[in-house]
Amino acid sequence: MTGRRRIAALTTSRAEYGLLRGLLGRLHRHPGFALQVLVSGSHLAPTHGHTIDAVEADGVPIARRIPTLLAGDTPLEAAESAGLGLILLGQALADLRPDALVLLGDRYELLPAAAAAAVFGVPITHIHGGEVTLGALDDGIRHALTKLSSYHFVATRDSARRVMQMGEPRNRVFRVGALSVDAIRETPRITRSRLQEHFGMRLDRPVAVVALHPETRSELSPRDHARALVRALERFGLTAVITYPNADPGREDILQELRGYKRRHPDRTRLVASLGQTLYYSVLAQADLMVGNSSSGLVEAPSFRVPVVNIGDRERGRERARNVIDCRPEPDCIARAIQRALSSRFRQTLRGLRNPFGDGHAAERIVRALSRVPLGHEALVKGFADLPRPRRIGRQGRRS
Repeated sequence: MTGRRRIAALTTSRAEYGLLRGLLGRLHRHPGFALQVLVSGSHLAPTHGHTIDAVEADGVPIARRIPTLLAGDTPLEAAESAGLGLILLGQALADLRPDALVLLGDRYELLPAAAAAAVFGVPITHIHGGEVTLGALDDGIRHALTKLSSYHFVATRDSARRVMQMGEPRNRVFRVGALSVDAIRETPRITRSRLQEHFGMRLDRPVAVVALHPETRSELSPRDHARALVRALERFGLTAVITYPNADPGREDILQELRGYKRRHPDRTRLVASLGQTLYYSVLAQADLMVGNSSSGLVEAPSFRVPVVNIGDRERGRERARNVIDCRPEPDCIARAIQRALSSRFRQTLRGLRNPFGDGHAAERIVRALSRVPLGHEALVKGFADLPRPRRIGRQGRRS
């Protein structure tokens, strides 16, 4: 292959774009690449903060705006959005003809993009494969994306092992760390006084960052999870910065509960559709704890040595540092976890904590790999790396 490599990258949400931002900037500035950014999902929705504005402000080349998010948040509407995405993303790939497609994470919106890329013979480079989140629909989607991808940029040693366990050849797997750790290292912080001016409230101790998303593989409803969280929060005089849930079925039920909490405590609560990376990391640096079920509590909060109360099973199975306190989605259990997180004894255990998700140089490793790996037909034909032959397996699947 000669000339610049055409690299398409899909972003569908504020959280994922925050992770991709540094990588996209490096690809855009690199003389060996022609970057094509596809913007879709909640980025284009005013109800989610119309976060495409942040993408445009960064100056990366937006090749296509792909409106797929429907107005509702039911499973049927999510499935219909995915179907619309397959059509529109297929059209975009047919027009742009990229040499590779970058996908990050495990959102359901990525599956249509991967299916379209497979049909058009576009090699997929997948970031953050091999992780485990047993309480979320995303878990199976992430592993499906692994099998559709040609190259894998994983965050940890365990993730690399899992990807290879799925038959992916060792020379296709690159352990680079998490892009979010890069972002933490590179993003400037806003001072406490400026944050107070921005939010129009004092950041009196204790300060909590609250982020609750629908748990898409739970017997309890999203409203049940939100009610348990709110009832626990009522027992503490927390100053709370609460972010909107993501665009999964059940989002509106969670929002109703969070809005009710804000109405009851308007002087010490802010509910924000999208903070953006600079504000988010600045608040996290000032926080005494984080509460909810966001992956940010496990992947990013360790860099700030912030205690995290992780509710329910949404992130069950993901690697974690010792700043995380797991609890059931029950008011009493959440309240006990918050009390422990706020204790000086627990905070003392976090001295010297290191983030298990990397050293803040993931993007440069990905760019270096993308400049060297074969693309085209050679990338698509990857083979299957068998595990060592097990002992004989019986008819019922039992090893004998």
